[in-house]
Amino acid sequence: MVCRVRTNTTMKIRPETDADIQAIFDLTKVAFAPMSFADENDPFLPQGLRDAGDLLLSLVMEDAGQIIGHVAFSPVSLECPGKWVGLGPISVMPGRQRQGLGTKLANHGLAQLADQGFDGCVLIGNRDVYGPMGFTSGDLAYRDLPTELVMGRSFTGLVPSGRIVFAPALEA
Repeated sequence: MVCRVRTNTTMKIRPETDADIQAIFDLTKVAFAPMSFADENDPFLPQGLRDAGDLLLSLVMEDAGQIIGHVAFSPVSLECPGKWVGLGPISVMPGRQRQGLGTKLANHGLAQLADQGFDGCVLIGNRDVYGPMGFTSGDLAYRDLPTELVMGRSFTGLVPSGRIVFAPALEA
């Protein structure tokens, strides 16, 4: 499924292809480099999910043939009923960040996952970024992180709760 995103130019959101793998690695590396929470393993996370068969959905955003955004979704386990997915990593090209592109990319993927029968999505992130997308903190926990960084969003009305266990590639 391809989605045209209207901004100053026409952009396209589409599933990743094998030809995109190096560009996704490079994008993740430069997007995460200035982040205080980042480490040298972040660019390898999408490939780790691919290799393990845990990449449920991987979307890229293109502008004029260049990949400027990427989002990955993978399975998670929660201590509550339902079929849940984790969002991340998500990357937007420096210089294109803070323009709503990551939100459009993530929301496109979330809509696809809701259509596929998932009950909701969880993530680790900043509430200022993910709150406007419908993610809230609450009864979720991940390791020893402050609860305000651990968020979920329901697609069906089920409330995400409990300790999150992400796909093994993200737990290393």
